[in-house]
Amino acid sequence: MTQISNNKLISMTRGDTLSFAIKINKGTVIDPDWYELGEDDYVLFGVMEPHQPFEHALIRKTYTIVDMTEDKEIYMNLSHEDTVHLLPGAYYYEVKLVTKTSDEDNPIVDTVIPRKRFFIYE
Repeated sequence: MTQISNNKLISMTRGDTLSFAIKINKGTVIDPDWYELGEDDYVLFGVMEPHQPFEHALIRKTYTIVDMTEDKEIYMNLSHEDTVHLLPGAYYYEVKLVTKTSDEDNPIVDTVIPRKRFFIYE
């Protein structure tokens, strides 16, 4: 069983699959500006243990323009294999947008969903 609350907290049973859509808003809540990924842009989704940085994510997924729908949504997908070996408990997830600049060694990284709780149940 999977639940995603209004404030983006995720609860799921270990080993279940999960799919949810996000839209990247570069505007405001009142005046949204939905971002469309460019050819060199990508979105990173990571699940971390508490007190661990994003770079040490236990689960890391990358999404590109190929994964974006016509409605500018990107579906975050976790398979059975992604969570079946995790111990039940509290984790955290984040989503980051990476855009290339003219200096390929220094892309722009923007956290679009800051660290949120991700619960795994037995």
